[in-house]
Amino acid sequence: MEYPCLFIMSICTLVHRYGLLLLKICKDLTENNTNSTPEKLTKILVDFNIIEKKIRLLTKTFSTPLLIILLIYFSKLFTTMSYCLRKELTPLLLFELCSNGSTSLLMMFFLTTCCSRIPDYMLRIKTKAKVLIDNQVLRGLEGSKNMYLLNRISKKDTIYLSAGGLLDFKKSFVFSTFGTVFAYGLLILNLSRIS
Repeated sequence: MEYPCLFIMSICTLVHRYGLLLLKICKDLTENNTNSTPEKLTKILVDFNIIEKKIRLLTKTFSTPLLIILLIYFSKLFTTMSYCLRKELTPLLLFELCSNGSTSLLMMFFLTTCCSRIPDYMLRIKTKAKVLIDNQVLRGLEGSKNMYLLNRISKKDTIYLSAGGLLDFKKSFVFSTFGTVFAYGLLILNLSRIS
């Protein structure tokens, strides 16, 4: 149980560091909105491109391990629920089942919330760039180099960390996971009452 937890904490630490770098870019865009020079925007775009490449590498590197981690925790949850069908649960077994189930739910929650921050931060940067584009249009500077650079930033794709390419880590994944676990829990509870 401790190795997947350590792996998740390592992933969350890396994602948090990249998130801080993305927030710095968003802050730089915010500070430069009144008197942005093409040189400042070029530096911001170069930094954004470097971070984007590193995040894509992070996504490729962690895709399969994230899938394996999710499968481990889902199997732990469903094993816990299937043990609940037993007629006699000793206090020790009940404690073990509760600790495994709660740890699995917490780790999936932490993993999903950490991994969903990267797209959120990227969307903030794109939104800020679009606001700056609108400001440039209002000033009548549509053909400027600033407009070109801001358009490049706003047109970037949002990168989602994924588990084996099967699912993207979004905040909605937390709700669907808890809903699925709750529904299966109710089914198992009803099965144990019928038997």
